[in-house]
Amino acid sequence: MTMIGGPSNAGGLFLNWATTLLGAGAEPVDPARVPVWIPYPRGERVPLQDPTRRGQLIDLDLTHGPAAARRAALESTAFAARRMIDASPVPARRIVATGGGTRLDGWVEALADCTELPVHVCDVPEGGALGAAFLARLACGLETNMTDASRWARTARVVEPAPGWQPYVNERYARFCEVAG
Repeated sequence: MTMIGGPSNAGGLFLNWATTLLGAGAEPVDPARVPVWIPYPRGERVPLQDPTRRGQLIDLDLTHGPAAARRAALESTAFAARRMIDASPVPARRIVATGGGTRLDGWVEALADCTELPVHVCDVPEGGALGAAFLARLACGLETNMTDASRWARTARVVEPAPGWQPYVNERYARFCEVAG
């Protein structure tokens, strides 16, 4: 098993900020009518290593409402993850998602749609802390082997990419990469 990832500024802090600007509604969005958001108002770490990078909302027009801009924010975080996946020499088969973002259905859906991978959502959002606790038990001899972790790690649900989104998110991803560098 291989884990791919890295620290990004295009995560929870960015989405909280975007939600403050746009609200948290759940109106339906036309997959073909979403602008592209570059999610780096504080610079970016992996893979760009550029603290001076700034956010941009591009291809925005008067027909886009808050729901389309909100979806653009969600997609931008998924595009940041996709860049890391694309940079890996190992083909990805799935994403295991943990953390507070897994409580946002829209984020998990965008992650699946934008990466074209199923997203296995951990049953316990604080999976990182749970994993650290398991490793501590292992180090103390309270667990006998790494495979025992399967008792602790459960998948709450699997979110598949939604049909009809792929051609549009792939176009936006190409635009994202072109603009974000």
